[in-house]
Amino acid sequence: MDLEGFWMDVGQPKDYLKGISLYLNSIKNTDKLTKNNQTEGNVLIHPTAKVHESAKLGPNVVIGENCVIEAGVRL
Repeated sequence: MDLEGFWMDVGQPKDYLKGISLYLNSIKNTDKLTKNNQTEGNVLIHPTAKVHESAKLGPNVVIGENCVIEAGVRL
C-alpha cells in the first residue's frame, strides 16, 4: 500500500495493524474520516464501499474501494 510520507515494514499482521493505526492518527483533514453511530475511533471508508447500517467499525479500520460490509459485521 502506498501512503505518501510513510514507510514501514509490515511483513507481519501486528506490524500492518500498527502501521494503519499510525496512518489514521496522522490524517490532518478529519473530513476524510467517517464519524457516525457505526464507527468508533478512526475509520476511513472509500466512497465506493457499501457498509450495512447494522455493521460496527473501529477503531483503526480502513474499508477499501468497492468493499461490501454485510449486516451484523464487526471490524
